[in-house]
Amino acid sequence: MKKALSIFLAVVMAACISPVSLTASAENEHTNGYYTYKIENDQATIIAVNKEINGVVIIPSELGGYPVTALGEHSFSFCNNITDITIPTSVEFIYDWAFAYCDNITNAHISGNNAIIGSKVFAHCSKLTNAVISNGVRNIGYYMFYHNENLTNITISNSVTSIGVCAFRGCTNLSDFTIPNSVTIIDEYAFCDCHNLTSIVIPESVISIGTNAFSHCTNLEKIEVEKMNVSYYSKGNCIIETISGTIHSGCKTSIIPSDENITSLGYFAFSGCTGLENLTLPKNITSIDKCTATEIIDY
Repeated sequence: MKKALSIFLAVVMAACISPVSLTASAENEHTNGYYTYKIENDQATIIAVNKEINGVVIIPSELGGYPVTALGEHSFSFCNNITDITIPTSVEFIYDWAFAYCDNITNAHISGNNAIIGSKVFAHCSKLTNAVISNGVRNIGYYMFYHNENLTNITISNSVTSIGVCAFRGCTNLSDFTIPNSVTIIDEYAFCDCHNLTSIVIPESVISIGTNAFSHCTNLEKIEVEKMNVSYYSKGNCIIETISGTIHSGCKTSIIPSDENITSLGYFAFSGCTGLENLTLPKNITSIDKCTATEIIDY
């Protein structure tokens, strides 16, 4: 009796599923060569890629007569035979994990039409060495190049306005980096654990720097803020918040200035400065925030 009832319920449930929605979903997906894509509002989104795709890959700007405007979540992830990737200017959205764990990508050229980039797009691409972010890309997404230990060369255009949380965290061989003067926000942990980064210049456009943005940059020895910046300034190789008089970040060569305008050490200001041997606190420092020199837990 129970078996018969189970069969009956299964038949009823199957009958309740709308065949129209299933058919519409199937009709909306198409395959062209290596690419599986869907069409919405006369635009194509690549949602999956045949893992046999290999070598130098230039993503098409058009599929099925429709412009490719988006790369879906995980669409290229674990494509381990790709060595070079070029993203076309037609792309407006690059969703989370799009190229994550592509172990053999060495070069990436990222274009886009006012492109918005999701999180972890190139995370854990262990051989990625060179990346070019061309004009039209608006942001460096959260964890975008997370733990890309071999990333040494990166060029960023002046269309980028924000560098996301942990965007370059763990890029241990990144030694030279220029923040374009279009950037207004550098999020927390953005360059954390970039052990070979030796100098950094904060452009005048930056209005917000997150906590731990440069923590554990163990070889960082020169910090400069451009003079026209109204939110921060640099002195004694420290980044100082102009209004609060708080030292935001330091490095291995920092000297806390004897400046009455500087009154406090901020959260994690000297965290991970393992090369800092001596630090004198002048009388003008009246407040030290918690965790000023605490180690950071990876997450």
